[in-house]
Amino acid sequence: MEKTKSIRGNHSGGLTKTIRVVRITLILLAVSLLQIQASAPQKPGEIQGYIREAASVEPIAFASVAIMGTTLGTISDNRGFYSLKHIQPGTHQLRISFIGYADYDVSVEVRDGEVTEQDINLTLTSIQGEEVTITAMARGQAKAINTQIMAKNIKNVISEQKIRELPDANAAEALARLPGVSVVREGGEAVEIKIRGVGANTMFVNGMRMDGGLGSVSSSMIGSIELNKAFMPDQDADVLGGRVEFKMREALPGFRKDIWVRTGYNGFTKSFKMQDVSALLSNRFFNDRLGVMLSLSYDRKDRGRDVASASYQAIGSGKDAEVIKQVELRSVNLYQTQSLNNR
Repeated sequence: MEKTKSIRGNHSGGLTKTIRVVRITLILLAVSLLQIQASAPQKPGEIQGYIREAASVEPIAFASVAIMGTTLGTISDNRGFYSLKHIQPGTHQLRISFIGYADYDVSVEVRDGEVTEQDINLTLTSIQGEEVTITAMARGQAKAINTQIMAKNIKNVISEQKIRELPDANAAEALARLPGVSVVREGGEAVEIKIRGVGANTMFVNGMRMDGGLGSVSSSMIGSIELNKAFMPDQDADVLGGRVEFKMREALPGFRKDIWVRTGYNGFTKSFKMQDVSALLSNRFFNDRLGVMLSLSYDRKDRGRDVASASYQAIGSGKDAEVIKQVELRSVNLYQTQSLNNR
């Protein structure tokens, strides 16, 4: 019995040593794995988001986004969206800048292999130069000026705010305020445009071609107007004067309601029958994916004009009728017209 106990005791001691060796081996293996994982290269991350105007929540295109202390940067697209890819994990300082707006600095934490969302809201500021100081600038017009500056061709832009400031009855009259554009009027109202004296021009509404009818397009529905006087390779070259692009108003985030009432006096007809009323309701749903806009407009114009016409007959000299000897005036008509347009 004593011999058996001795054998069991020796066997138990050997097993204990084996367990200790296994434990030490596992600990060393775990430490090695941690070191390998710590020394493994980190996956680059990405920073993306939208750049908007703080007051109107409208997207800002062509805004500059740069990582300070590096040569990495990008610009926002037409939706205000920007994306910086292949960014090493860590804390980075972003600087967002755009002409007419105050620079915006923000610290962003980029994690291993993840996409970091960072939206930016810019605020308007004054621009001071050596000779000229601009103390105030309309929000929309500042954006329009930047669009002209960043354009790769000759382009003129009218913003929505500028259109609303002026008493233009239709799209043709709004275009008449751009350089190089003249209009054909009927009853005092613009109905057709000519660009640099040429009537062969193309019109587009949200990318869709439109044939004439500018007099029937209400200025209250126009978001912006772009006049291209030089064409890019991706544009049709089937015109001589220019290409006009109308961008209609879009529903912005949140419930919005706008009402405009304008009136005027016609000295020709001595009438106050000049009213222009517009109302607009808009909202976005389903995380701003669906926009709904309701627009109503009423335009009443009292137009009048004086018309003078005459008829004559050229009297030649017998056989040589091509030589005019006398011009005989047959009739002269002078009359006044007045029309009341409701639409």
